[in-house]
Amino acid sequence: MSNPPTHSPELSAELVQEIARLSGLNLDSERAADVATALKPMLDGDAKIAALNLSTLSPLGLPWPDGERG
Repeated sequence: MSNPPTHSPELSAELVQEIARLSGLNLDSERAADVATALKPMLDGDAKIAALNLSTLSPLGLPWPDGERG
């Protein structure tokens, strides 16, 4: 397992407002701050999951016998 990045871009209310605006939404500053606060733990968790070394091999082995892959 690799370590998650130690530094990530800061998610600010202004950034959330800009992303929302580019998506055609209009968020006031207070709502954008609430959204930024709610997104932070989710994005931190996503970064930790992304850092995991997950192989594509099933615990049962290859899904097809060697040499028969199309």
